[in-house]
Amino acid sequence: MQILVVIDGPGAHAGTGTGSHPEVVTRMAVSPAERELGLENGTLTRRAAALGVSGAS
Repeated sequence: MQILVVIDGPGAHAGTGTGSHPEVVTRMAVSPAERELGLENGTLTRRAAALGVSGAS
């Protein structure tokens, strides 16, 4: 059994925006998920953007 916990600090602050955060920070919750799922880097972000999910780059 594996338990993966990722705390998305910048996303927890409503209204702060992500424009001033480096990409490594804005993707801190997504990158480990992609790695653990065996997905190519950026897959989840591209999919979220295609679906029009708020906050997707």
